[in-house]
Amino acid sequence: MYITAKKDKRKGTNQCDHMYYFLNKWIVPVFLMLEERERTWVN
Repeated sequence: MYITAKKDKRKGTNQCDHMYYFLNKWIVPVFLMLEERERTWVN
């Protein structure tokens, strides 16, 4: 479920890692929350 950044030695991955960290910390939990809500609505 968690999005991971692939390490690229040619380019700096710092900015990319921060973006993926942000996605994992905020966006993924929001999607999980929405899924839980949909499941409760269906039932």
